[in-house]
Amino acid sequence: MKKPQIRSRGTVDKIIALSGIGVVFLQLLLYGYSSVQVLLVTAGVFMIFVGVWRVASQMLPDRRKNPKLRIEVDKFIVLVRALNAREPGSGDQSIDEIKSAIHDSVSRVISATGVVEETV
Repeated sequence: MKKPQIRSRGTVDKIIALSGIGVVFLQLLLYGYSSVQVLLVTAGVFMIFVGVWRVASQMLPDRRKNPKLRIEVDKFIVLVRALNAREPGSGDQSIDEIKSAIHDSVSRVISATGVVEETV
């Protein structure tokens, strides 16, 4: 059985952050704070939310300088997973084919390491 994969970590992070904001607002509304206090808290939480994303985007840029290398490494990982899915000692011919493909993939990874492209 395959595990469900998260498509976008950013999406999950945003859902968690928005859920946290919802908990704060729910607490404010349930305990009967005035609308001015709720507005002030709303503005404060929004500023924190925006500030965190700006700082995180500067510290962890989403730019890749070598997309060709990334593509080759992703292909390599797929091959390793395919090899891992095979039963060891089964004498399956596909294992040899996968091994050969892995060796070819390593050669492509090595050739892609010197290629630097600036993407935004």
